[in-house]
Amino acid sequence: MVKQISVFLENKPGQLSEITKVLTAKNISIRALNIAEAAEYGIIRLVIRKHDEAVAALKEAGFVTMESEVVAVKIPDVPGGLNIVLSTVSDFDIQYMYTMIDRAGNSAFMVFRVEDVEGFKKIITSSGLNVVDEL
Repeated sequence: MVKQISVFLENKPGQLSEITKVLTAKNISIRALNIAEAAEYGIIRLVIRKHDEAVAALKEAGFVTMESEVVAVKIPDVPGGLNIVLSTVSDFDIQYMYTMIDRAGNSAFMVFRVEDVEGFKKIITSSGLNVVDEL
């Protein structure tokens, strides 16, 4: 299972560097990151291998966090690879998605947030695509 940490913060300069400062101090690397913003606030979505340590460190530093399960799908390394994945799940209500690159394995992944995680995983795997349980 891939867990995502959402961090809520004010939309003002320096906030993202405060998050990375906290994680750096604990020797925690970010695997994937997505930023969504509104006029007054922002949401930073993170996928981190040391998930529990990261949540504890961010909360200790005063950040408001939320955890959720996301689905990471390996993207086929062919022209239209993303289209193969998106066509497979076109009937699902995808709340949002973002990418992650694995330099060591030369692979790309799409991280999906959906309501029906198990159903989404089932349709992906039954189509011959790969769901990744850890990034």
